[in-house]
Amino acid sequence: MAKPGRKSAVALEISPTVQSLGQRPQPPISLNTRATDEWNRVVNRMPSDWFTDETLSLLQAYCEHVAEGEAVQLMIEKVRNTAMADDESYKRYRDLLRDKELQTRAALSCATKMRMTQQSSYNALSSNTAKKTASTVKPWDA
Repeated sequence: MAKPGRKSAVALEISPTVQSLGQRPQPPISLNTRATDEWNRVVNRMPSDWFTDETLSLLQAYCEHVAEGEAVQLMIEKVRNTAMADDESYKRYRDLLRDKELQTRAALSCATKMRMTQQSSYNALSSNTAKKTASTVKPWDA
């Protein structure tokens, strides 16, 4: 049973037993190289226990959407200069833009569900505080 009252300086200096760090989930072998890079970037950025077994398929879908969105963006860049050449070129360009939007929306939905977006980490009060702090002129900038 713990003693009531303040802890002594010696008791405060003794660190508690360090628990083993959680293992970060490994990317599935079905992911392509770019999606695997995204998986590792996200997993290493979040706390080690952030992704549970139930959310791994959602994380996989997020990484696939990000990788696919980047691939579509590369195609958009290739056809952008010739997009107005004829109706067929314009239709292809427009279809690619739609595909990019679909991938972006899907990735954003996955990220929001996994609470990885700013919307998920800010409430109205903390968001206003962050905005005010960012817009305030700092003394060293004046």
